[in-house]
Order: sequence, then structure tokens, then C-alpha cells
Amino acid sequence: MNTRFSLKRALLDILYIKEQVYNKFKNNENYRAILDLLMSKDYLDDDIDLPNFKEMENELGIKIYVRL
Repeated sequence: MNTRFSLKRALLDILYIKEQVYNKFKNNENYRAILDLLMSKDYLDDDIDLPNFKEMENELGIKIYVRL
């Protein structure tokens, strides 16, 4: 059975526990940019759209995925 993985769903799941994620990884420079982005706005608010992955790539200056 193949399980599909949705990056958008994973991001939404992280947003529900973003305070805990931030507290756990705030001192890790590998996650600094994405944590700052997630903490900058209340993306779970109905009036704020979650940025798409292209926007996140441009804003953060990193690739969302890497082909292996």
C-alpha cells in the first residue's frame, strides 16, 4: 500500500503545535528560517492564507524539496 505524503498537510499539522516546535528547535540554525516564517503570522486564522511552496522558497531562499 502506497501512502501519499502531503507537504501542505504536514505544514498545517506543524502550525497546530508551532509553539512546541519552536521551543524544541529554536536554537537549531537549520530550522531558523522556517520557524521564523511560521511564527510571523497566525496562519490558522481564516483571513490569512498559507503561503504556497513557491512563495516560501522565494522568501526563505531555500528549496522546499531535493530530488535524491
